[in-house]
Amino acid sequence: MYTLEEKIQYGVPLTTKELWKILDERDDARVDAALLQKDVARLQEELEDMWLELRGTQAEAGTMTKSRSIRSYVPRRKWTDADIALLRELYPDMTAAECAARFGRSPQSIGIKATRLGIKKSAGFLSRMGHKFSERCMETRFAPGGAPWNKGKRGLKLGSPETWFKTGQRKGRAAEKWCPIGTEKINADGYWVRKINDDQPAHKRWRAIHLITWEAANGPLPPGHLVVFRDGDKNNHDLANLECIPRGENMRRNSIYNYGPEILRLAQLRGALTRQINKRSKKS
Repeated sequence: MYTLEEKIQYGVPLTTKELWKILDERDDARVDAALLQKDVARLQEELEDMWLELRGTQAEAGTMTKSRSIRSYVPRRKWTDADIALLRELYPDMTAAECAARFGRSPQSIGIKATRLGIKKSAGFLSRMGHKFSERCMETRFAPGGAPWNKGKRGLKLGSPETWFKTGQRKGRAAEKWCPIGTEKINADGYWVRKINDDQPAHKRWRAIHLITWEAANGPLPPGHLVVFRDGDKNNHDLANLECIPRGENMRRNSIYNYGPEILRLAQLRGALTRQINKRSKKS
């Protein structure tokens, strides 16, 4: 069984997971294209096959991916003069879903076209659907000049005093999650954070330890800047390992374009596949 380093050294083909692990860990943007050329080509072929398979059913539905470089070349259905005339006749008294069934289009397409043409719903339709012209809604609307029932009752407390929120009191889940000031933990992004207060808002109660360390020596962090780790180790909070750089520089250091056109193509394919998978998961 080869380790990941041995596979790279001896030219053993990498799995998809291993290849993405290498790309995710290379923050210096110096991927050895010679060692990964075969694996990149193989992975790109696999992703393109998966994309073509997914695109098949999408093409039948007449949809197009949002990717800027990978498109389903499905001809758009143009609105004919007869379609527009029929839409002007049906849309005022029918729902968008009903019109969509007649035209074989999506309700969104119907609504967008009607808006562009300036077609409005009829008063009768709005009344039936319970919009502002219906008598039922008119009866419950605030009349001009009317006063709300709680006007002049600032600080009004309703319900039982036992259920009122009391400052400094915690119960249930809030009591279980509470941590004293000075508590340190690793957040969802993998950074060590320290609790610095119990004030509101809650997201400002915690601050990254590497920022606290840097600001203790250099003062407040300048706007538009962030502190990064020189050696890439988020556990190394030594001041000499911390560097303050503009956000634009951080973007340039971590841009996918630093990896070359082959890796860029893989990233685009991966994003397109992820969007299609998520779309299908939501529908199912």
